[in-house]
Amino acid sequence: MLTRTAPRLLLVGVLACTLAAVPVTADPPAAARAGSGITVRDLGTLPGDSWSVAVDVNEHGQVIGFSQAGNGDTRGFLWDRGVMRDLGTFSAVAINDSGQVVGTALNGSGAQQAAMWDGGRLRYLTTPDGAPSRAVLLNEHGQVVVQTREYGGDEPDRLRNYVWDDGAVTEIPPLPGSPYMHPLDINDQGWVTGYSPGPGSLRHGFLWRDGVVTDLGSAASGDVASTMGLAVNEAGQVAGQASASDTEHAAAVWQDGEWMRLGHREGWSGATDINEHGTVVGWASDGGPHEHAVLYRDGEWTDLAPAGSRAIELNDRDQVIGSVDGYTLTAVLWQDGETHLLPPLYPGSATTAYDISERGQVAGSARVLSGVEHAVLWTTARGS
Repeated sequence: MLTRTAPRLLLVGVLACTLAAVPVTADPPAAARAGSGITVRDLGTLPGDSWSVAVDVNEHGQVIGFSQAGNGDTRGFLWDRGVMRDLGTFSAVAINDSGQVVGTALNGSGAQQAAMWDGGRLRYLTTPDGAPSRAVLLNEHGQVVVQTREYGGDEPDRLRNYVWDDGAVTEIPPLPGSPYMHPLDINDQGWVTGYSPGPGSLRHGFLWRDGVVTDLGSAASGDVASTMGLAVNEAGQVAGQASASDTEHAAAVWQDGEWMRLGHREGWSGATDINEHGTVVGWASDGGPHEHAVLYRDGEWTDLAPAGSRAIELNDRDQVIGSVDGYTLTAVLWQDGETHLLPPLYPGSATTAYDISERGQVAGSARVLSGVEHAVLWTTARGS
């Protein structure tokens, strides 16, 4: 099950784009095949709105996202079999195969509170501190990572993280000496990974498992000074970064108590996702000023595309989604050694992919003739 959130995807983009000091204006790879049996469906917007984006899709083809009116008002939606349902102020970030949707809604007091949409009913997810909250992660068993924020006034805000499980709430304690942590992924066993800020720009990755939080930074050895966990699979392998300093990035996987850097590459690299087979996707610079999408499998790196590309997610079929940033941002699918451009709504327009299901359906957005984005659902030959 792929459960991703907007904050995680934003972080992946920021990490990858740290190298992009010079604009890349390359065309998509010449070997890319446009379409190749892939269909695109415009999901439209909620009534009266002009703009929308799809952020997650489950195995039944149910899609969540948000829709925005011209005045900036945003509403969440659930799209199912051709019907887009208005979720009101509920900002949906993840959906599982049971159709449970989590996000943030305004409660009776007008404050933001983590919530779950389940069976047509909105349920607020309470936390012990009662502070404003948001749901950030969801797994197949309905376990939700909830983050609360206590506003500090003149002092720094305090962030706390909890795992909500059918009404039972367990706090993920911060690492010693750290003010807060950022959870970025949860697997179906309820294990959570992410990172905690350290001195300067250094970070400590963490893994919360069975009520115990492990500092993945302290598990590092040798010249490793900064670590981060971005994704965790059911085997407990954590994909992320293990770097020698706050100015270096190196793709790595944490397993059995230690970090393993993924082979040797010149320049910077980073891992963004890992599937149940241990296949990793991410990016690498190879000593140049721009990153490009890469895949690591069976001890070997594969370059997926040239400079200006990035891979963000893959499923257990090793189908990878990402983008090529040329004159127009183009969403792409890599599978079986080939690059496929995810078809736009009209020729030459921008497209963005955010999530891929195990069936091979992709949720994202595409530009329409008026120049705004619409939520779209791409279906590959494997996903039909």
